[in-house]
Amino acid sequence: MALSRGRLSIIQNCPTNATVGIVTVASGKKVYIKSIVAHVGGASGVGTATCSLHIVPNSGTASNLNRIFDLDIAIKETVLLEPAYPIVLETTGETLQADAGINPVNIVVTGDVEA
Repeated sequence: MALSRGRLSIIQNCPTNATVGIVTVASGKKVYIKSIVAHVGGASGVGTATCSLHIVPNSGTASNLNRIFDLDIAIKETVLLEPAYPIVLETTGETLQADAGINPVNIVVTGDVEA
């Protein structure tokens, strides 16, 4: 099995009170998520931004039932998530999605895709 290594997503902005798809599994491929970087930039005010990450089945929606991380990030801070083992997405159309609360969050994902 050959792997295409590197960045799985461009820097994806997750706007306030919205959910966005970050990575989607292409037909017949597996995606191995090795790290997720989340940054709160350009936000104003004090306190923290909230961000949830979900593994959503094909044609599904992000919900409490498929949430894998729930983050509280200080304004202008960066969080690096590096699971001990890669998160594997293997079903066509399955996605990693993010939603943000009161402040927008920028997200980038690294890992491998079957070539």
